[in-house]
Amino acid sequence: MTQDLLDQPGSSQAGIEETSEGLGWGAETHSADFTYKPISPWSTIALVLGLLGLTAFWGIFGIVVAAVGIVISIAAVARIKGEQGAVRGMLAAVVGLVLSLSSVGGGIVTQIYNFNHEVPEGYIRVNFPKEISAHQFNIYRGGQRSLAQEVAKFVGAKIFIKGWMWQTQKSEGLEEFVFLKDNGDCCFGGSPAAYDMMQVQMQDGKTTNAHNGMVSVAGTLRVNLAAGEDEAVYILEAQLVEPSRTRF
Repeated sequence: MTQDLLDQPGSSQAGIEETSEGLGWGAETHSADFTYKPISPWSTIALVLGLLGLTAFWGIFGIVVAAVGIVISIAAVARIKGEQGAVRGMLAAVVGLVLSLSSVGGGIVTQIYNFNHEVPEGYIRVNFPKEISAHQFNIYRGGQRSLAQEVAKFVGAKIFIKGWMWQTQKSEGLEEFVFLKDNGDCCFGGSPAAYDMMQVQMQDGKTTNAHNGMVSVAGTLRVNLAAGEDEAVYILEAQLVEPSRTRF
């Protein structure tokens, strides 16, 4: 009987087809193409750098990140094209490239604008390291100090200057603080030289908060050439203290 069934035309093929359908193995499944394409890791990196590059609107570091993002994004687009459809991620790479380009352009414009508008009216911009600290003091017999002519012209003037707070005793309501030309002494220990620091004194009952990053100070520069070892030679009578809008 079994032989009779096998001998019947089409019986074997029909049984196989029924079994295949029952198991979900259609002919279409066997003939379907395998369409999975991996995502290129370059596209992901390009997109991430593009997003991080948006910080260019707040500082130079972001501009550098965005510039790197442009290079990586261009490389990502080229690599994905070179794979001839074997990988995905072109859209992410292009978006990353657009973000990086926009961030570099927008960041540079923003930084230039901030630099040109950060000095209050009536004040002059002074570079602490180059125009004050670098000239140090003229020292005479007996330890008597005098200022170099390049520095003396700023005494009594309203100046706008940038630097770092050092060893503040509290975080809010500061009436005065030590102001350094850079953050080396405050971060790595040691005592700053007298010409590398100023004593900032808030005026007109104003106070300020402590800031970890670079700060801008606008005020009138005074000098105490007879200051002792524990006293400040430079004194800045400040009207304004705020986080710096630019780092240069």
